[in-house]
Amino acid sequence: MEPVTPTLFKQYARLSTTVEDEVIELFITAAREKSEAYCNRHFVSKATARSFPANVSCPIPTADILSVSGCYASAEEAANAYRYWVEYAKGISISRDYPIDYDNLPTYTVSYNVTVDPAEVPASVKIAIAKIAADLYENRENSSVSSNQELGIGFKSLLSPYKILNY
Repeated sequence: MEPVTPTLFKQYARLSTTVEDEVIELFITAAREKSEAYCNRHFVSKATARSFPANVSCPIPTADILSVSGCYASAEEAANAYRYWVEYAKGISISRDYPIDYDNLPTYTVSYNVTVDPAEVPASVKIAIAKIAADLYENRENSSVSSNQELGIGFKSLLSPYKILNY
């Protein structure tokens, strides 16, 4: 369920029509996706996936992991392998006869659940999503390069307190 409902969006955009409800829902979804990409976090519950190099520990709680694929087959195997990489890098218990090629490490992908209650999404994030969706709604017919402009910085100032760095 989206944090911004079509009813809330219509109030924000001062719309009273029901003719374009499906299009409005698409604009809301696109605006939420843009907000998630900017903030590096999720604002709806969903299953998603993330890839990591073999020498990086998975920060996702084990209870949320659905599956692991790639160079490891399970969350436990990835955790054990990370401990191995730490020992290998320190030279503790593993002899390092061959150097590690950090540019070509194998990777593993973790599929996991993200749970977000729409009621817990901050108001400024909801306003930013509504603002982006309204801009998409108003400017959907731009087709020339000169009239097609990037969104203003207003949504960024609303979302910046919730942005996660080094994601």
